[in-house]
Amino acid sequence: MTGKKDDKIKFDCSIKEKIILIHDGKLNKTICINRFLELLESGDDNWVLVVQGGIEKTDGATTNRIKRLKEIGKLIDLEWVEYSQTGKTLENADIGICLLEDHPNYLTAAPNKVFNYMYAGLPIIADNYPGIATILKEHKCGILLNDHSCGTLIKSIKYLINNPDIAVKIGEEGKKAILNKFAWEIEGCKLVSLYSELMNKSPYVKYVKFEDENISTGI
Repeated sequence: MTGKKDDKIKFDCSIKEKIILIHDGKLNKTICINRFLELLESGDDNWVLVVQGGIEKTDGATTNRIKRLKEIGKLIDLEWVEYSQTGKTLENADIGICLLEDHPNYLTAAPNKVFNYMYAGLPIIADNYPGIATILKEHKCGILLNDHSCGTLIKSIKYLINNPDIAVKIGEEGKKAILNKFAWEIEGCKLVSLYSELMNKSPYVKYVKFEDENISTGI
């Protein structure tokens, strides 16, 4: 949907003609494993979920569902992937999925996977938590789910599949945001400026001086 799929990743050749949904990170109950399984059981036959990070051991019934989905080729577990290699997998996916359970962390922050999807130029489908919503809305780089139903998730995936130009545009906006706003070169400057401001205001700091890469301080 979003471009050709590379042979470098550990996919069976037949997957290249399918829609690849990806979950970046370990798949467990906290990451709504049952919602993912329901999606694969109810969604189109040519949808495949790739998990890079492994699938946590769970109860017998869930384990059997996972086994069956693997056997029919709808679920691929790449297990642990070296961080230097994760980008290759992401670049060959079509849609980045971010499903989460209620947790205070997501009220103010977004998981790393959201930024990884953006860097890979993937359109994102994510639960509508404030920490994630702020980023996706501001940069127009994904679809927010207003409920946790499987039907809403399936509808969102079909929308991106049926509107490839929009999917590509959404992915491009995310990539642009990473390069122009969230890159370390930019974030690093913000961090140094913040520390400089805080140190100048501190009554315990008598002298602070920044010269190129050298930082001189005196207490």
